[in-house]
Amino acid sequence: MSEAMSRREKLERWATVLEDCGATSLRPFHDLEFIAARDQDGLRVANSPLAMAYRDALLRQSGLGSDRFGDGVEFFGLSRRQAHRVLCSCGYLGTMRGTEVARRIRK
Repeated sequence: MSEAMSRREKLERWATVLEDCGATSLRPFHDLEFIAARDQDGLRVANSPLAMAYRDALLRQSGLGSDRFGDGVEFFGLSRRQAHRVLCSCGYLGTMRGTEVARRIRK
């Protein structure tokens, strides 16, 4: 049986998964700042950074339950502020790229 991943290991794995997307355009969550926290949890966006994370077998095996915003925030141990900085459309000018999201995750 393997050991549970630490928060740092989960974040690093997610960043690596996103870097592996190459030049693929990702889709951010839109206008999170205008959505009540209780309503954010069930949000999903196809081809989002969380969707990429959920495609990764290791992250799923480690407990990532879905590509929903709330599951991602909980699994990766993000505050709402951190999640907003990494995942919301307002923080990206133009196209969201995996390399930029990975940089923000590691910061």
